[in-house]
Amino acid sequence: MATTTVTVNVAESQNYLATSRTISVNSDTKQQGYITLSTNSVTLTGDVGTTQTVTITSNSGGALSVASSDTSKVTASLSGTTITLTSVANGNATVMVTVGETSEYTSATATISVNVSIVVKTKVAIPTQTTALVYNTSSQYIYDAVTYDRNKVFIVGGATSHSDAGTYQETFRLYDTTLYEWSDGTTSDKVVSWTISKANLNSTLFIYDEHKGMDVTRLNINGSVGNANMYLSSTNSTYTYDDTMLVDFYFEPSEYPTPVFSASGTGAQYIQFRYDGSNKYVYDTSLPYDMYSVPVTISVTVPESKNYAAMSISVNVEIVSY
Repeated sequence: MATTTVTVNVAESQNYLATSRTISVNSDTKQQGYITLSTNSVTLTGDVGTTQTVTITSNSGGALSVASSDTSKVTASLSGTTITLTSVANGNATVMVTVGETSEYTSATATISVNVSIVVKTKVAIPTQTTALVYNTSSQYIYDAVTYDRNKVFIVGGATSHSDAGTYQETFRLYDTTLYEWSDGTTSDKVVSWTISKANLNSTLFIYDEHKGMDVTRLNINGSVGNANMYLSSTNSTYTYDDTMLVDFYFEPSEYPTPVFSASGTGAQYIQFRYDGSNKYVYDTSLPYDMYSVPVTISVTVPESKNYAAMSISVNVEIVSY
């Protein structure tokens, strides 16, 4: 019910004074309520769960409510005077917006036409190292090691290269996150590690009898074990058998740490290690006259360096007096 105030004024006349009377008139006719929306047509394009908001304006202050005609396509929620529309599946739906009746205003409705267009994104494999790289003194690029779809993915900052052994990181980004997503369903950048492994030493161990001037054994440093007999000549007639055995260790690369030599076995006590200053590692032998032969194991260990892996080998030598 609406109430209207009416004031009646009577002007002064010859015989009467001016006067006025105010009355209230009650009416059963309510004013028309209305709703205005910020938009009446919405298209939701993208992933499932894409949202858009619509704002309601009303003159009545009545209670607001919203309802979707097809919640399998789009849902609608209300917070204050803001509607949030959320995509569910491809298709169309109508969202009804209602403002309730009040004592002075009638109820009112408005509609929003919603079209949902879900974009099915192409899954893209996350870049990962698939090719093992080994230090080779040359620069090696990330794309030599890591597999990725170059039509859909790019390296932030461009492809990089490294020559030293080590583990490096690069950032990969999808060209278009509206069309592509990673295989795990995400679209943010991926930081990927790739490795250049240390190389094995390409070296050779030579052991020879310096007096005979010949190799007794030659063993590549690949972790295998070799065996050889070394016959050392007597150098005097006092039955003290001594000689000098040269152990040369040659490296192909220029970068390497100092190798460590050691002797073990029964004959180890009769061998003294020294370095002669000219890239030769020397074992001086002194075998008692009453010993016919003693076995000795010579071991070589090379610690790892920046670009080369640690390596070790050993060779068995028999020192024989005759």
